[in-house]
Amino acid sequence: MPPSLIELLFRSQLRQKLLFLLKRKPRTGAEIQNLFHENLVSVQLQLKVLMESELIFKVNGVYKLSRIGEVLVWKQQGLLELVRVFESNSKYWAKRDLSALPLFLRKRIGEIGPCELFEPESAHMFETPRYFVEKLAASKEVLTFVSYFHPEAPSLYAGLVKRGAELKLCMSKEVAVRLFENYPKETQIMREAPNSELLLCSKPVSLPSLVVTDCFMALKLYEVDGRPKDQLLFSSEKRALLWSRELFIYYMEASSPLF
Repeated sequence: MPPSLIELLFRSQLRQKLLFLLKRKPRTGAEIQNLFHENLVSVQLQLKVLMESELIFKVNGVYKLSRIGEVLVWKQQGLLELVRVFESNSKYWAKRDLSALPLFLRKRIGEIGPCELFEPESAHMFETPRYFVEKLAASKEVLTFVSYFHPEAPSLYAGLVKRGAELKLCMSKEVAVRLFENYPKETQIMREAPNSELLLCSKPVSLPSLVVTDCFMALKLYEVDGRPKDQLLFSSEKRALLWSRELFIYYMEASSPLF
């Protein structure tokens, strides 16, 4: 009995590698063999299985994905990416409220890849983590959305602006009120700098904070019961930065300049 498509796609790592390789571009048999360290017979056997199942075909010595193969591999890759994201911090994701993420980005959450999860030690609960400050200081462009106020944030962002970094700071009304009333000096620096833009988000949000720079992204989500927990997802991967930039733009487009 021939294997099912589920078996073909998920039961063999070698088949997965072959399919993902051909997703990038068609290859000759010699090119495929040069890129794999597996036994030649094993590679040829799996190519034969994939051809018999019509996931790939061969023309003039070149292997290509079929139309069915293209669709299935695209879906397969997205599912595997999603599984890797959730597996990397399964206890964290099981308790997170994802409603702050628009549906089109929720469906593509696998693009952020396995992230590092940082949680401050109890003795430093109210301090900005050093790794975050160091990464932020090295950034040339900073996009930030906040509805969760941190008392050290105003001085950090004012310092960035003074050093010449491009800053877009998008805030909820509650954060903006605290910033203007309690941190007038820092607010003035950000307000008057040509490399700084302050925006007010006009719709209710349940996203505590998002920071996207040219070199990292940091995302904080509420728990499902609405409680904030000082755990930060952190990544420097290119696809994670692109995904999180889209998330920032989503909230920025629902905002207007404060000045």
